[in-house]
Amino acid sequence: MKGAEIEGAREVSQHDLDALGDLAGHMRNQKLALCDLVSKAGPALAQQATVEEGLVAAHEASRAAHPRGIMGAMSMSEIQSPRRLAWRSALGAAADLLLPPVCIGCRARVQSHGLLCGDCFAGIEFIAPPLCARLGVPLPYDVGAPSLSAAAIAAPPVYDRARAVARYSQTMRDLIQSFKYRDRQEGLALFGRWMARAGAELLADADLIVPVPLYRSRLWWRRFNQSALLAQDVARLASVPADCFVLKRVRRTVSQVGLSAEQRKRNVAGAFKVDPARKSELKGKRIVVVDDVITTGATAEACARVLSRAGAARVDVLALARAVEPAAFVL
Repeated sequence: MKGAEIEGAREVSQHDLDALGDLAGHMRNQKLALCDLVSKAGPALAQQATVEEGLVAAHEASRAAHPRGIMGAMSMSEIQSPRRLAWRSALGAAADLLLPPVCIGCRARVQSHGLLCGDCFAGIEFIAPPLCARLGVPLPYDVGAPSLSAAAIAAPPVYDRARAVARYSQTMRDLIQSFKYRDRQEGLALFGRWMARAGAELLADADLIVPVPLYRSRLWWRRFNQSALLAQDVARLASVPADCFVLKRVRRTVSQVGLSAEQRKRNVAGAFKVDPARKSELKGKRIVVVDDVITTGATAEACARVLSRAGAARVDVLALARAVEPAAFVL
């Protein structure tokens, strides 16, 4: 009986196929229209594919490490009939016609949801090796060993290491401000993949991921903590637990925008505190603090100082973007 049911599920009526014919034609036309966009943005899209190649390889390796038999490991409910797959594809195409995928930056048409167009992707200045071992800023050349930038030597940070995806340039600033202030969260999955790759060295042996917290009134007004959303996505990709409540912001601070480095440091002084009931859980832990942007590093250092005093063995910082001062390039 089960064999007959499976064979029956494979049969798709000609009537259903005819009903999908016109929609398939529209899908082909849509793909032809997109070919021109892809050809214009070829180099930038190729770069985007290279950036995410490592994540795809890791995903395939994970699948290979946990093989599943076609019939033995799958339940009957998991076996999808061709008819169900056809309808799902048709509904997805219909949704794309009603709500076409657009660039998360400039809203131009793209091939899939949650991605950037070629022009916007080309505007992101990704931070790549060689890097300062402490601050994570790019260095002018590789000396063959871990090196420190002039900024890290002159004023060593409280945290151990920092890494960021890209410089806080205009394109990255627009993406982060839309995410942070305009509730544009469609790029969250992309940001999480970028951060997991940029922070792979920090996450390799991390015990806990902690986002920079918001004060309760600001959280109520904004309705979400952008750092917590990023931390949860990175935690899922890196298989490292995240805790959004162990670190608290106990004092309301003014916006850091427009403040000097010294003003920022004074603004966040004493603003963070570890939950006393959770303090013992941090002893000996290797912690990665997640934030959206590192500018002067005042917020990251304030968080790292509190976590270190609570007994953390190491505190690193991972951000989506960071400001890079010209002096940081000097060895």
